[in-house]
Amino acid sequence: MLFEETELECEVRGQEKLNQTSFMSIIDILEGYNLIKIERNKKDPKLSMVRLNVSLQDLASGLNSFKEKQS
Repeated sequence: MLFEETELECEVRGQEKLNQTSFMSIIDILEGYNLIKIERNKKDPKLSMVRLNVSLQDLASGLNSFKEKQS
């Protein structure tokens, strides 16, 4: 569900979309840094729940740091 909502938001904002594999890879990395917690749905991964462990500002900072490492 988060993937579909993110994909829709990208369309609304005219931003580049990620495929689901790349999206889940980023989600797994964020979980490794304890920025988020994932309650995984084993039957349908798209229904997994993602919860923030940090403020939105800290999450944005973590995402920007990740983006800089990828460049």
